[in-house]
Formats: sequence, C-alpha cells, structure tokens
Amino acid sequence: MPSLKSNDGKIVVFFDGYCGLCNGAVDFLILRDKQNKFIYSPLQGEYIKTLKTDVNIKNLETLYVFDGQIIYEKTLAWRLLATELGGVWKWLAKLSFVLPLFVCDKIYDFIAKHRYKFFGRREVCRRPTAEEQKLFLP
Repeated sequence: MPSLKSNDGKIVVFFDGYCGLCNGAVDFLILRDKQNKFIYSPLQGEYIKTLKTDVNIKNLETLYVFDGQIIYEKTLAWRLLATELGGVWKWLAKLSFVLPLFVCDKIYDFIAKHRYKFFGRREVCRRPTAEEQKLFLP
C-alpha cells in the first residue's frame, strides 16, 4: 500500500471532486503552480483509500494538504498552499494571520457547509484533462 510519503516530494492536495468551489480552487492552483509543487487527489478517489495515516481525512467539507510530514486542513491548508505559491499569495497568507485561526476556521466552515449551494455540485467527480493527468493521483 502506498503511504503519504510516496509522492516524489510533492505537496498532496486532497479535495472534494464534486464541489464546484473545490474544483475551481484546483484550477486556480494548477494555473499558478509554476514550479509543479502540488499533486492532486479527490477525496472520493481510490488513492485516499490506500493511505496509511492516523488522521481521518474522509470529511468532504474540508481540503487537506500533506507536505511530506504533516496533514493540514482548513485555514492552515490554504495558508500553506498560498505560501508555497509565493509572490503576492505568500503575502496574503501572512496577512491572514491578523485574524485568529479559530475565526478563519469558522468562516471556512460556513463556506464549506454551503459550498454546493453557493458554487454548485458536479454530477461526476472531476476527471483531469490529458494535460493535467500527470498532476493527479487516482
């Protein structure tokens, strides 16, 4: 069985493959990840079922990010992604520290709870294009 550390040092982004917001976020990251630091896997995919981890990463109402050592979720996951993107995104991540983590997570939870209503739900889980295939785990 694969472990979380078997991804060639890339940061793994686990997302809800049916969520319009989550898929938009993946598109956003793919366009801006010029150094190919990230690899993606839907929470409904096969890969996640094979992971050996103590963290329950089955909650579809959050995004999970694994940096090779730690699994991040919610605000901390987005801060890590923004920091890794660099540039203005890194500075925005730093600005987010103005608000306490619990406040940011409450905002995150509200959006996550209503994400299908606000951003839609796909009929089928995201399927990467031919160009994106190398960026996705099953």
